[in-house]
Amino acid sequence: MNSAHLQEEIKHINDSISKCDEVLPKKALRTVVLLGNTGAGKSTVFNILCGNELKIIENQYDGSLNFDLKYSGDFQKIGNSASSCTSLPSYKNIDLTTFIDTPGLEDNNGKAQQIINIFYIKKVFSVSSKVKIILFFDYDSIMISRGKNLGDLFNHLLELIPDKQLLKQSMNFLITRCPQNYTSLFFKNKVQELCLNNNYFANSSDVILNIIDNLDRVIIFKSPLDENDINLDIKDKVFNSLGNVLWSSVKINPSVGQSAQLKLRSISSELLAKLNKKIDKKKSCLVMRIKRMNSIKDIDDLHKGLQNLILISNEDNFFNSLVELINKFTAKRPFMLYFRPSVPKTPKKILETKRLLDFYKTITKIEISLEKMKEFIPGLISLLQSRKVTVIQEKKLQQAKEEEKERQRQIQRLNAEREEAERRRRQIELEYERLRIQQREQEERNRIYQEQLRQERLRQEQREREHREWMEKKRQEELYLQRRVVYTQSQSNCTVF
Repeated sequence: MNSAHLQEEIKHINDSISKCDEVLPKKALRTVVLLGNTGAGKSTVFNILCGNELKIIENQYDGSLNFDLKYSGDFQKIGNSASSCTSLPSYKNIDLTTFIDTPGLEDNNGKAQQIINIFYIKKVFSVSSKVKIILFFDYDSIMISRGKNLGDLFNHLLELIPDKQLLKQSMNFLITRCPQNYTSLFFKNKVQELCLNNNYFANSSDVILNIIDNLDRVIIFKSPLDENDINLDIKDKVFNSLGNVLWSSVKINPSVGQSAQLKLRSISSELLAKLNKKIDKKKSCLVMRIKRMNSIKDIDDLHKGLQNLILISNEDNFFNSLVELINKFTAKRPFMLYFRPSVPKTPKKILETKRLLDFYKTITKIEISLEKMKEFIPGLISLLQSRKVTVIQEKKLQQAKEEEKERQRQIQRLNAEREEAERRRRQIELEYERLRIQQREQEERNRIYQEQLRQERLRQEQREREHREWMEKKRQEELYLQRRVVYTQSQSNCTVF
């Protein structure tokens, strides 16, 4: 098989598996699972259970009557041959019970479709808490080739669900395309004969015989007589039959044919190579991230995470931890988005690829060597250690530069303070000199003022002295005059006498 075709098949399988999550419920408490080979009539009965209207059409090649949907808009297509029409599971909630129509166990659309179908069936059982099973097979599978097709179906079923006790208590049979006179008793007699005389039923006979011991667990769906014979009573038969079995928790063991397993190994090898390629891609991203790390804490955290990865022995834990580590240190880094725009998608793709490989491992042998996948980790740890030394040196250098800058800033600050102090000193000296000049001027003014006061006092004293002298002179004059008057008067008096 060429690589391009293999890649197309891988993409087809991956795309189909991805769709399964969209068409099934997240969780179902009670589920009735319709199982059977391709073309066994599962979709016909499922549409009747869902209440979709059917019509009967005549096959133009052999004149046989077959069921078809009356309205093409109804969701589940019905096949009229051995060709598969159920490519995806379909479900319907009916009276608090989820009914699920599954693809055929033995699909005729190629090995890739067999792989897809077994994944769908595994998914159906994984979402179901409690299950009842209706196993479909047609009348011809009982009657042709001594029941070989029916024996193969039961053997495949036991590979899928090895728990025989579970099948005994939780499974019914539904036989399609039966003749009008066919009954569950006829089926019981025929199957007892097959189990007794046919090695095809050696492994499954105890399960089959246990189920047919209660004929209410065998549902007969007869071929229509004409275009009006819809057989809608099959719905009541199904519900009545389900009352005879128990709800059980089912774990399945997915399996496909040998040829599909060979293809699956090729696909798995290709997926494993892609997984390694994705991990290498993320390794490159981590290397790029490490080379740009400047935080000792980030380096220590990544170092611790990588060391923990080495110690993990469980595959799921390893890949989950790896993706968590990748997301933490690369997915949201702006520089990573700049250099590699597709990087954030890669961790998700790693888990998707791992999920597919986990499923394939349940079907065929796949060797995933954790030790080989861990080979890149010591190199990253060594790079981290080297980067840590570099970061420490860079931080020391940066710290020295910062300290030098701080020292220069302090010198500049001290110089500025010294210049400011000198400026203030000069300003103070100038102010002091100005004050001394003002003081001298004031003292000179005071001296002049005092001199003026002294001169004024001297003048005042001179004036007072002169005034006193004048007053004294005047007093003397007055005294003199007084004495003359007295003398004169005395002279006058003497004359009279």
